[in-house]
Amino acid sequence: MSQQSPTMIGPYRITRELGRGKNTIVYKAQQTTLNNRAVALKVLQSHDEQTRQRFQEEARLSVGLSDTGVRRIYDAGRTPQGFPYVAMEYVDFSLKDWMQQRFKKKQPFSREEVYRLLSPVVQALETLHKRGVVHLDIKPDNILLTKDGHAMLADFGISRPRDTVTHAGTPRYMSPEQAAGDRPIGPWSDVYSLACVIYEMLTGRPPFLGDSDMILLRQHVEAKPEPPSRFKDVQIDPALERTLLDALSKEPKQRPQSARALLQALRGTSSKTRSRSLPIWIPAVSYTHL
Repeated sequence: MSQQSPTMIGPYRITRELGRGKNTIVYKAQQTTLNNRAVALKVLQSHDEQTRQRFQEEARLSVGLSDTGVRRIYDAGRTPQGFPYVAMEYVDFSLKDWMQQRFKKKQPFSREEVYRLLSPVVQALETLHKRGVVHLDIKPDNILLTKDGHAMLADFGISRPRDTVTHAGTPRYMSPEQAAGDRPIGPWSDVYSLACVIYEMLTGRPPFLGDSDMILLRQHVEAKPEPPSRFKDVQIDPALERTLLDALSKEPKQRPQSARALLQALRGTSSKTRSRSLPIWIPAVSYTHL
């Protein structure tokens, strides 16, 4: 495919390009055969056989979950040039977008908001883990939000079978076993990444910050996260703080043993912040998620 955006791919009229990854381009498109429905069209570009198989496996995994907490895939096909594509539910807002808006206004999330937002994501993770698969890239960018505040999990592109040893992931939210790449990954790895997201929702910053990926990876492997209660303008229940710090343990056995267990522990505690609790409502913004 050329660098210029096509006008049509199958029954989809291209509206605009949303972004590019290493091997993919994502477009916003209208499905001309079904009430002009808006979709996100993800097209695999130049690739080797392994990349093609992983792209197709990602689509099969998403379809197979059929979960309310997973972004739906509507269709799959090939471009006139033979490149595979998938047509996905179009969602124009991510948790990362909302977090940026909230913390610009100094409005951290309450414990109740965290629980309500992440419940469908945890449901999707539980289904994934029961199938012996680990997501490996839980982060605010991959938690999408509809305008009515429903959250869904996206991007299964680097998912791996449980007990695989891998270095794949996003450094800011990567578990110690991913960061080191020397221990098997499992549901406990996604629990750690989910705890990183919760920590950021409650404090306005992730557990670790660094000027390079290498610094971040070393911190996940070696450093202890700062207790949230030490941050200015953050008041957090001691039980909730213990839950979060346990979930961020370097040792997988010390973490809650499932995403559901982490969320239930969160529900069983209380947190207080100096900002008021806001309803779950998402303002309209431009789509930024690949």
